Amino acid sequence: RSSTLTERNPEPSGVVVGSLLVALYTVEHNEITTGGANAQLPAPSGWSAPPDAPAYQGVDDGTALYVWYKIANSTDASAGTTQYAMPVQNGRWLRGCIMRIVDHDESSPWDAGDGAVAASSNNVPSTSVTTTGDDRLLIWGASSYNLSNWTTLPAGFTEIAAYANASTKVNTAAQRTLASAGTVTTGTIDAGASAGKAAWLGAIKPAASAVTGTLAGTAPKPAAAIAGTVRGTGVLAGTSPK
Repeated sequence: RSSTLTERNPEPSGVVVGSLLVALYTVEHNEITTGGANAQLPAPSGWSAPPDAPAYQGVDDGTALYVWYKIANSTDASAGTTQYAMPVQNGRWLRGCIMRIVDHDESSPWDAGDGAVAASSNNVPSTSVTTTGDDRLLIWGASSYNLSNWTTLPAGFTEIAAYANASTKVNTAAQRTLASAGTVTTGTIDAGASAGKAAWLGAIKPAASAVTGTLAGTAPKPAAAIAGTVRGTGVLAGTSPK
């Protein structure tokens, strides 16, 4: 929980020029003193929103799942101790992480994205993306306003970070690789209690194939790395636990 309008979040280790940094945050109580009641938070300086982000519920006692990204520059890669000022609502709860993605398309990293919210629902809402090519990295995030819990993930996804209060999840980040172009739908996830929920699904394109003459090289598949894993009450990369 923060009493300021920004929260300092360190970057993951291993950042080099060209790394794709993806910040995924849950913010409760969508009401801030600037921009009017229930206004969306602005992207941090130098960051942008991927397709269909945030998944935003603009009501009191709601929830929002913010996703921002940037391509790392020399300043980001210089010392490995960069602290990013992430916006947060005064006195509100903030949970999340910054992920480092490698082997991605640096000029245009996103293939597709889909965000969804559900007011007073027992379920995390379904999201769906249709990719235009092979070897996509899928990033899925989910959030809940209250202490409802989900015990399963969408099919094929692996959890890479989770944030909880009293051992109950309120924010999750997960990933999956998709070898061939197609549509992935996460489906609704039972969270056990009625409250505001949000989810976002994004597809990251791989680096372009290297070509020498008529011989095309094989493009590496994008992969995600995150600075550690946390369960229960705690912090990961500068987050504010409830």
